[in-house]
Amino acid sequence: MWHKFDTAIPDLFALRAVAIQLSPRQYLPMKTTHDDKTFTLIGKYWSGTYPIEQLDEQLAFYRGMRDKFPKAGNSYDAPIEALERLAKEIKA
Repeated sequence: MWHKFDTAIPDLFALRAVAIQLSPRQYLPMKTTHDDKTFTLIGKYWSGTYPIEQLDEQLAFYRGMRDKFPKAGNSYDAPIEALERLAKEIKA
């Protein structure tokens, strides 16, 4: 038996698109720590420790990911900002 709907079924894809436009993704700031030989990038769900010599490489990696995957929005902004702050702190 088929049912007749009195109202139109909403276009779920259109509703999703509107929701995405109305609530842009917010990112959580990341933290960094360092000592003489290593630095640690700390996110909400993960962290990674790297040799201090790889700071520029990690920064280039995250900038490259942001350029390669623009649909990711601002997902890579938090690690980039954290690494840039750390680079300034170490150079000071």
